[in-house]
Amino acid sequence: MRSALIINNMKGGHDLYGNYYPNINDAINAEMSQCNEIDNRLNSQKLNKLEKQLHEQQRPSNEKEIYHLLGKVQELEERIKVLEGRS
Repeated sequence: MRSALIINNMKGGHDLYGNYYPNINDAINAEMSQCNEIDNRLNSQKLNKLEKQLHEQQRPSNEKEIYHLLGKVQELEERIKVLEGRS
């Protein structure tokens, strides 16, 4: 009989955005769904930020890339000299 009193006294409620639901369980479900949506959005933003940071860390700096390319150019120039010397 006590639980019947609790159920009878349960009125509606509001969700996170202030929408009113006549049934408290509907309000709780709506609020939980809204919280999950917010959590998913925040986690997606964090993941995007971390992926961007990882990509930037994996990309060589311009200075390193230029140094690497200059080394390749020197190798090719040396090969050209060798091939020209053979003709």
